[in-house]
Amino acid sequence: MYIQIEFWHWWVLALCFVVLEAMIPSGVFFAMTIAAAVLGAVIMQFPYLEVSPQLGIFATITMTLTLIIARRKRAQYQAALAQGESPAQLMIGKEFELNSPIQNGFGEIKLDGQHWSLKGPSIKSGTLVRVLQLDGEMLMVMPVDIIKQHEKEQAEK
Repeated sequence: MYIQIEFWHWWVLALCFVVLEAMIPSGVFFAMTIAAAVLGAVIMQFPYLEVSPQLGIFATITMTLTLIIARRKRAQYQAALAQGESPAQLMIGKEFELNSPIQNGFGEIKLDGQHWSLKGPSIKSGTLVRVLQLDGEMLMVMPVDIIKQHEKEQAEK
């Protein structure tokens, strides 16, 4: 059976990887996006390239970019630790969308592959929150819209 993958197949796949990276930011889907887009351009120039070499090129580009991204993230993390910052301190100021609600003042979330305990007012899932400070290793969060409203009120005074 003969299978021909055309350039636009790779570009559609790249678009799917963009959506996945937006939903699950890790860098891996970003690497796959770049690999699929580059491969689509290569297939435009060499339209009769068989499937096996296409998959080999895709895998090679993806693995190379993933290693580069992982090394950069690790270097940033180690630099922060060398400056005396804990992983929790690195989270201060970050904004993210809750995938589960904060109930009775407590909740949990998984960010950058780590599980974090959250503390804050009762907040529905899907709400954009910002990490304000730490309570031990617990992240204290507040909805971004409330923070912006407070900042606006302070600016008007």
